[in-house]
Amino acid sequence: MKKRIPYLVVLGIFFSCAQVSSPTGGPRDETPPRDSVCSPKNNSTSFNEKEIEIRFTEYINLKELSTQLIISPFSKILPEVTVKGKTLRIIIKDTLQENTTYVYHFGKSIVDITEGNAAENFNYVFSTGNTIDTSKISGKVLNSFTFQPEEDFMVMLYTSHNDSAPLTLLPNYIAKTNKEGNFLFTNLKMDRYKIFAIKDNNRNYLFDLPDEIIAYNTNPIAPDTHITLLSFKEDSEKQFVKKSSELQSGKFGIFLNKPSEKIEVKSLDANDLMKENYPSSDTIIYWLKNKPLTEKLRFVITDSDSIIDTVAIRVSNFEKTSKEKTSLSYNLQNANLNLGENIKVTFSRPIETLNDSLLKLYCDSTPIPFKLNFDGFRKLVLEANWEENKNYSLHFLPSFFADVYAYKNDSLTIKFKTHEKKFYGSLQLKIKSNKNQSYIFQLLNEKEEVQKQEVFIQTSAFNYAQIIPGKYKLRVIEDANQNGKWDTGKYIKNIQPEKVIVYTGTLNIRSNWEQEIEWLLEE
Repeated sequence: MKKRIPYLVVLGIFFSCAQVSSPTGGPRDETPPRDSVCSPKNNSTSFNEKEIEIRFTEYINLKELSTQLIISPFSKILPEVTVKGKTLRIIIKDTLQENTTYVYHFGKSIVDITEGNAAENFNYVFSTGNTIDTSKISGKVLNSFTFQPEEDFMVMLYTSHNDSAPLTLLPNYIAKTNKEGNFLFTNLKMDRYKIFAIKDNNRNYLFDLPDEIIAYNTNPIAPDTHITLLSFKEDSEKQFVKKSSELQSGKFGIFLNKPSEKIEVKSLDANDLMKENYPSSDTIIYWLKNKPLTEKLRFVITDSDSIIDTVAIRVSNFEKTSKEKTSLSYNLQNANLNLGENIKVTFSRPIETLNDSLLKLYCDSTPIPFKLNFDGFRKLVLEANWEENKNYSLHFLPSFFADVYAYKNDSLTIKFKTHEKKFYGSLQLKIKSNKNQSYIFQLLNEKEEVQKQEVFIQTSAFNYAQIIPGKYKLRVIEDANQNGKWDTGKYIKNIQPEKVIVYTGTLNIRSNWEQEIEWLLEE
């Protein structure tokens, strides 16, 4: 089936406004312009005109009309809209349908010329038939994983109920979400509609790009319905390189469209590259050990022996920055180590050698034993028998480490302490479901970072004894395919994203306080 591409005429916006000076001093005018006279009248029936004039109470301008004006039913040929003084003129260029109610929704495009106050959500309505249609559909578009509202989504209604409609047909009606994710269709014919929403990157009212975020309802909906649509971006079946860049001098990143365990990267210009193991298999990190012979390094990326891309990354200031000091970072929070954790040290550059004898750990002034685990690249874990409410110091003696650029550290001391056990709060959580299926439970902090994660089937109990005081969120994912992670949807296969359930309200963990929660998952 051939795709129908909308024929759009650029909105003709011509300004012939008198120069009106606002008086100096006094309070700012915050009154938006209002329509006073419309010809033909607003909500006219048996409409067969080609021109519309709307006179406002103030001198007006048009602002961002091309993105604000929405016409329903959808018009293939947009009108010419002009302003002169207080009057807005619309010249209709499309052929109007018989017995149809039209809505010209101007959004925030009509503003006064003095302060820019918008005649927000002004609608001009007319019908080519004997009656004005009055049916409505309202709703909200939310992100399917975070439940954050989606702004500036185009929500579209189709009289065709075919799954291919959003891919091949222009919509019959269009609405746009506001910053709260809300949308509203008014003056609809009494009918059942297929509903589909999209972050329309190329503004052609078709779902035809792999990176467009969408939302849909499986079944057609009737007027006078309020519906919530959950947005998602499909996983692309095709592997490709999204981005490649120098992250810092001598450090290069290649970012893939999706994770893969079969990706191989070969440099055409350097044989002394070092690959860093990265937690996510959609990111590949390389370090350059010696100064390259060229200003750009070329990489060939293959997936299962098939070349998917060749990229070139520019090298900057390598000779200068390779002589700089290597810095260290730690998993300490305000110089405190959480009980139950170990010290984690991350070096800013790859490490060539470590000398264990040049690292000392003290509790107060007493040396204590420890165990080192080094990943062979940039991460070091120091394990010890940590006690509550103690002061510790970690001493890096000179030349404890040497990085790949031959830099050796000077003397360095890190001081930290552990909390008392009563500093922490605890949580006893029981989750119940009526479904015999796999779930993923996550405990999130205020930054939406996962602090705890568990997999369970139908019902389970979790006891967490040492939680840092603060506000937390509880989240459960219905892991339908039991792969241990949340999966997005696939429209053409009628697969919605895996359902996410968030516990109502915020969990406030307090020091030396135990909370008990029994959570019945609502299906």
